Amino acid sequence: VAMHRYNVGYAFGPSYSYVDMGALPGTVVTRYHLGPRFRYVHENGVIYVVNPRTYRVVRVIPGY
Repeated sequence: VAMHRYNVGYAFGPSYSYVDMGALPGTVVTRYHLGPRFRYVHENGVIYVVNPRTYRVVRVIPGY
């Protein structure tokens, strides 16, 4: 099981290298109802859902 390094509330900042929702595994997008309103960080098998205005993590999806 992947360990996550960042928790809800962590701020990645505006210049972090975010991934497009289309780059995430389709099964995860469907299961967790992910959408284009958020930014995403995909690191070490963990997906971080990031608020695009505050750049803060609002949800952590652990290893799938």
